[in-house]
Amino acid sequence: AQHKPMNDGHDEKSILGHIIQSRAVDKVGEEIVLAENESPPNEFDIEVAGVLYKVLPGLEDRIEEIIEKANAGEMYVSMETMFPDFAFGIFDEATSTTKLIARTNETAFLTKHLRSFGGDGEFKGQKLGRVLLDMVFIGQGFVETPANPESVIKVAARAVASSDFVNANMNDILEGGVKDMENTELQNALNEATAKITQLTDEIEVLKTKGSDKKITELSSQIEELTTTVSEAKEKAEAFETEKAELQKQLDEAVEKSTETEKKLVEIEKGAKAVLRLAKLKEIGQVEDDKATLAEVRDWSDETFDSVVKYAATKAEDTKEEKKETKKVEDKSNTDEKSDEDKAAEAAKAALENVEENADDPDFTANAENEGESEMELAVATANCLMKYSPDENE
Repeated sequence: AQHKPMNDGHDEKSILGHIIQSRAVDKVGEEIVLAENESPPNEFDIEVAGVLYKVLPGLEDRIEEIIEKANAGEMYVSMETMFPDFAFGIFDEATSTTKLIARTNETAFLTKHLRSFGGDGEFKGQKLGRVLLDMVFIGQGFVETPANPESVIKVAARAVASSDFVNANMNDILEGGVKDMENTELQNALNEATAKITQLTDEIEVLKTKGSDKKITELSSQIEELTTTVSEAKEKAEAFETEKAELQKQLDEAVEKSTETEKKLVEIEKGAKAVLRLAKLKEIGQVEDDKATLAEVRDWSDETFDSVVKYAATKAEDTKEEKKETKKVEDKSNTDEKSDEDKAAEAAKAALENVEENADDPDFTANAENEGESEMELAVATANCLMKYSPDENE
């Protein structure tokens, strides 16, 4: 702030000098120099230098008095500021934080609780004040009783920079929200008006016995006005309840639709994941029934599927090795000369092994009665069935 007036007691017509220089200093008086994107400390002061017009007629005595009181610690400075708007600050003692509430049509009712607007500076048991927005300092006044003995600017600086200053909305402050608070205040006004009507009616009855017609007429007029107020308040209260019921209905419908949509999305995601899992299994080996496989794998957990893939890959590799060994044996038998008797013996042995293998083939259909099997065991059994694997006898 430079070239701004310095006045006496915030009297804009009593100019004593003007500001020529200012700078931000920390609590030990060192100038604060901030790097790019660096934030100022939580607490700092504005040091102001100015010129006082002692040479002007009529100002010398007052300026000398100000200097003497300043040296004695009895005179202070107070910055003057302009601001286009303000918000509400509510101090929460439980958390030691100041919650910033934007001033809107819904929160405007808080204005009447501010001290600067005739209120008591409290709301629902919490301290309430103004938070000035986009402040511009326009001058300085010499005062004996400032808002803050150290300087008003310190309070403003702390409010902007403090990490304990958090944004909030009225629903964070009011348990039932802004609408419920408006209805509560409306109901309180309605009760007060009704009580006043009762009081005035009683007074009229007393006055009738004394013949005070003029006073009765005045009180009757007040009762008529209050009756109109009560009627309007009742209409607003009824309209509020209707609006509240409609909003609750819309909220319930929205929640229901959201729940249905979430369920559909879950099913879609399961279907898409099942298709990817089927493709993965086909990369490993032959799948007997695509539709059955999709139905089986859609509800598997990722851990289960990963284990089944690992198992299926191992089985596929074992099958390839077995086929290679079988082919080698067949090739060798084709090149070896064998007697008719040897060939007959081998054929009989092969037939016998085939019968034994068929007799020992396990049933790989998932059986609901087999409650002792884990999800993994069922998944592996299903994988064997779907991909035409048979477990070894030793497994």
